[in-house]
Amino acid sequence: MTGRAVQRRWWVLPVVSFTAACSAIPVSSAPRPAPGARAHAEGDRNAPMLERRDFAALDVSNAAEVVGRLRPEFLRGSGRRPPIGVPEIAVFVNDVYNGDPSMLNMIPVDAINSVAFLQPVSAYARFGPRCWCANGAIMISVLGKR
Repeated sequence: MTGRAVQRRWWVLPVVSFTAACSAIPVSSAPRPAPGARAHAEGDRNAPMLERRDFAALDVSNAAEVVGRLRPEFLRGSGRRPPIGVPEIAVFVNDVYNGDPSMLNMIPVDAINSVAFLQPVSAYARFGPRCWCANGAIMISVLGKR
């Protein structure tokens, strides 16, 4: 082999070794749910969605109390925080803009089917660039028409 060929191939061994070493590293140390299990376990504080069964036993009267008790991080939003004021989080009821998080007080708990939080990028992708969701969006699915 000429010196030129050796010079060009000196990187092959380190690259192959690095690739093999990385393939042995686990991607996540979090336990994986059993096949067929719910997307989020009961009491999972990190789940991005609450379903009716998650808050049915709580003594709450509206969506603000549900979110405040089970997922207060939804009210903090994500991404950049405004230097002054509150985070810009939009509330959507059945995919229709309903205002800011103060509107959660107007949604009775009996009407709620699910509550979910969308990160800002997902909210803009779903609701468009004019969405007031710089820090995310809270999506409420209600039973029947509202």
